[in-house]
Amino acid sequence: MVFGPLKGVLSSANLSTTLALLGIAILLVIGFLYAAYGLVKLGKLIWSLRVRSFLLGLTVLGAALVVLSVLLP
Repeated sequence: MVFGPLKGVLSSANLSTTLALLGIAILLVIGFLYAAYGLVKLGKLIWSLRVRSFLLGLTVLGAALVVLSVLLP
């Protein structure tokens, strides 16, 4: 019942395609977990910053975005 939707994909594909899809799925899950972990660490870092450091970081980010917007067109 759980693997019902995958039955059509797995039966029509050969073994190498199935293993490639499984490998890509595993890599996507690992990437998602690392991204979530990084966002949590970033949130903790931002939450612990002092106001001066936070404003300096926002100023640098804003300046970098302005420079990027000038260079891209």
